[in-house]
Amino acid sequence: RRDDVETCQCIALAANATLGPVDQRARDQLCELAVAFPVALMLHMWGNSDSRADAFASMCDGVFGDAATLEMVQEAKHRPLTLIELGEVAVHSAFGASPGVRLPDSPMEAAMYRQLIQSIQGLGVPMGGLERIQGTPLPYVYVAHLRSFLLLTLCAIPIVYACDWQWGTI
Repeated sequence: RRDDVETCQCIALAANATLGPVDQRARDQLCELAVAFPVALMLHMWGNSDSRADAFASMCDGVFGDAATLEMVQEAKHRPLTLIELGEVAVHSAFGASPGVRLPDSPMEAAMYRQLIQSIQGLGVPMGGLERIQGTPLPYVYVAHLRSFLLLTLCAIPIVYACDWQWGTI
């Protein structure tokens, strides 16, 4: 989805601007998240995550600075949620804050911390919507109409194009 990619770009830009001088490791982890999350979400929505582990590894080749992180994400059952969790851990460690316990001391750091955490957690919202859409079955009436119109179209194509296609119609 386009919104997910834009959110990931905003996370990478914010990480570079706010964490670049403070904690380069956390900045790199958030940039890795920004690159890997759309790939992980796409492959997650396509179906069985176990069969897509190799596709994820090949598409994210060279993205992760740490091979252990790639292996951990690759073996996870739900890669998008694993990446969100890794992003939150990176922000918590960069600001020295405990999750849900305390915020950084200065107001500016607290605002940056909140914004980064909200952006990372915001990646889960469209993912939940996509999973709900994927899990909703098509109504039977819609499927029946779709099947009927498809059959009519496929039967009518040879009749309509018989003069142009000639022997190719068969």
